[in-house]
Amino acid sequence: MSTSSQQAPDTAASSDSQPLALVVELDPADDAALLRVLSLLARRRCAVVRAAFAPEPSATCHLLSLELRPPGELRQNVVAWISGLVPVRAVRPV
Repeated sequence: MSTSSQQAPDTAASSDSQPLALVVELDPADDAALLRVLSLLARRRCAVVRAAFAPEPSATCHLLSLELRPPGELRQNVVAWISGLVPVRAVRPV
């Protein structure tokens, strides 16, 4: 006789809080900035709930809108991580 058990995803730390919403201003000349921001968030175990990026060739900066769920008590560190470790123009909470 075989039994199977289903486990719920481990979201206990982040399920009771709202996603952290940010706008990141990227330099249009830096083709890798978008990838570096998303890679940094993945390495820091931040679950990206929603991301929107629409580059415009004539814009002075490209905007990346993010909603994410950082792990545990690290929510307050996300802005410092992005602005300190990736060359971006600005990071603003929404």
